[in-house]
Formats: sequence, C-alpha cells, structure tokens
Amino acid sequence: NPEVAFNYFTSAANGGYDEAMYNLGVMYTQGLGTQQNLQQALAMFLKAAQKGHVHSMYHAAVLLYDSTTAATSASPFGSSSTGTAADCSRAVQLYKQVAELGQVSELVFAAEDAFWDGDYETALYRYLQSALAGVELAQYNAAFMLEEGVGLGAWFPTSTDAQRDAVGVAAARLYEMSSRQHYGPSYVKLGHLAFKQNRFKASLQAYETGMNFQGSLAESKFNVGLMYLLGRGVKQDDSLAKRYFDLAAKDHPDAWIPVFFALKLLRARYHVTRFLSWSGLNPWLAKFVTAKAAFFADRVENARGAFKSEPQSALSPSPSVSTASGSAEELLSEPGDEERDWMVRLGIDDTEFDIIVLVMILSALFVMLWVRVVKRRRRQRDVADRNANINAAPLNHNQRPPQAAPS
Repeated sequence: NPEVAFNYFTSAANGGYDEAMYNLGVMYTQGLGTQQNLQQALAMFLKAAQKGHVHSMYHAAVLLYDSTTAATSASPFGSSSTGTAADCSRAVQLYKQVAELGQVSELVFAAEDAFWDGDYETALYRYLQSALAGVELAQYNAAFMLEEGVGLGAWFPTSTDAQRDAVGVAAARLYEMSSRQHYGPSYVKLGHLAFKQNRFKASLQAYETGMNFQGSLAESKFNVGLMYLLGRGVKQDDSLAKRYFDLAAKDHPDAWIPVFFALKLLRARYHVTRFLSWSGLNPWLAKFVTAKAAFFADRVENARGAFKSEPQSALSPSPSVSTASGSAEELLSEPGDEERDWMVRLGIDDTEFDIIVLVMILSALFVMLWVRVVKRRRRQRDVADRNANINAAPLNHNQRPPQAAPS
C-alpha cells in the first residue's frame, strides 16, 4: 500500500530520520503513493544529504545536474518529468562528496597515519594519490610537503636548483587545484609564493580572496594589512593596514601576537619617518643637545660647589641658585632628578624608547627564524642519513623485500 507507506515515511522524516527522507525522495520521484514532484524529491534528498546519507547525495546530484536529461536517463528510477532547475555547480559538489566518501577517504587517513608515524615518503605518496582524486585537503598537504622537501628522502638535499624549481612548480600547481575548491589556506600559500616572486598584485589578490573562506580569515587579513603597510601591490596606507590588523586580531585568539608586533612596526615607522623629515629632525636634535648640555653643565657646576651668576649657554636652561655644600665627590654621589629617571638622563622620550624596543624585538625574531632554519636543515640531514643507512644495510636473503604499496 504505497499511500500508507508514504504517510509512515513522512512521519519518520519529520522525526529527523534520514532513511525516511531518502525513501520519500524516491516516492516523489516515481510518483508512488503521492503525485510525482521532483522539487519535493530534491528537497528530501538534500535534507538527507545534509545528514550524511550517501545515496541521497547521489540522487540529489542527479536531479541538480540536468532536470531534463539526468532525471530521465541517469536516474535509476526510470523516466520522469522535469520539475527542477539545473544547477551544475551544486551537482558537482555532491558528486565529489560521494566520491570522497569511498576509497579515497581511506587514502587520506592512511596518509595522515603515515605522517604522524614519521613515514613521510608513504605519507606524501598517499597524499598525492588523494590529491589526484580531487581531495582539496590532500592537495594542500601534498603541496606543503613538496614545498618543504618533506617525504622526498635523501634526494632533496642533494638535488639541483632546477630540480627544486620543478618541485616548487608542482607544489604551486597543487595549491592552485586546492584553491579552486575554495580551500582557504591554499589562498594564503599562493599569496606567499606570488610575494616571493615579486608578483605583488597577484599576492594581494590571493590574500583578499582568502579572507572569504574559513581556515584563512585571520591570516589573510593580516597579510593584506602587511601589503598596505609595505605598499606592495597597492598604495601604501597605514590606516588601512591598522584596520586589517585589528580585523585579524578579532578573527583568531592567537592573532594578537603577530598583530602586536605589526602595530609596533607601524608605530615605529611613523616615528622614524617623522624623525627623518626636516621638520621632525631639527626639533629632536635641539632637544637632544639641550638635554645633554644641561646635564653636563649641571654636573660641572655642582662639582664646583655652587652656581655662579654668569652668562649661561643658549642651549642650557636658566640656572637656579644652589644651596648645596660639600666636596665634589659628595655632590656627584647625590642622586639628582636625572638619575632617578634614566630616560631623562639619556635624553630620550617615548618615541625613541619605542624604536629601541622595536630593534630588540626584530633581533629576537631574527634569532627565532635562524633557529627554525637550523632545525629544518638538521631534520633534512637526519632524513638523508637514515635513508643512506637503509640503502647501505645488507640484504637478508631469508626475508622477502618489501612490496610496493598498492596504488
């Protein structure tokens, strides 16, 4: 009794059962127990697909692909009338999800397990297999490993520049394939590669596109801010740079660290620019010389025991009569106002202090980057030594050589 079955399936579908939604889609497609309605069928298939029902994904893709041909020829339910609008892009996404839920997903899991086990060669091989099957995550991971030389064994450290360039081209191609499927981190990587090649407009475009996708929101906004800060690919604009830095800090809780340094750099650049300008340089020099002259004049006069009524230097402040008495050593040992504030004693203010702090921060960052490069080279050398030891090990004729992983 199709009508009774239809009513039961409707009740179960209202309760959230994906299998019931799928069966309703089948009945709407065939017109069993109800009037044929492909729009309702598509709605049921899509609801079940959102719950991970694979068959519903497939049949929804069939209806979306071409309502006049796919629904009549490709549908396993036979001939049916039109009733849905074609949507090839959504159909392709659903077909892709169906494909990735098959054997391809096992390759991705195998690649991930091999990577965390330290078997980088197998991980790269499995990621490449999955990448060629269209998995955007595998495309990104394979590109990352190629770019870093991970999984290439002893060959990569001894390769020529031309060979490394070829590997870099392959990595860029995989990043591009992943970005076409709107995988956010791939846009960031493409932006980095374009920046290294001095293609700043392409780099900025990649970063701006990455701001629209999850997984790269904060990093993309931060990089756009850097482009405005440096004036690469766009007119230099400190206000827009700060705006994007602030947006990046809001999008990710850990983004405040690079944003903090970037804002310090932005502020220091402003002060340095102002300092190097003619209008800013002269006042600072006058203030600096005045402070130094006043300091040393004060120490000299205190060492003599008291100020005398005599003309002062134009660079020194008006003298005040001192009532101090005692030896020169005692007067020099007494802490003055300048000694209580070392910044005043040195004749620097907040601006110069920020510059000093920035130089220290940049020096620390340089050391951190240097340590990172050393560690990466050491890791590559360890991999090369391990592969060399494996190749040099004698073959045990009682054991069969390892078989290649099935493709």
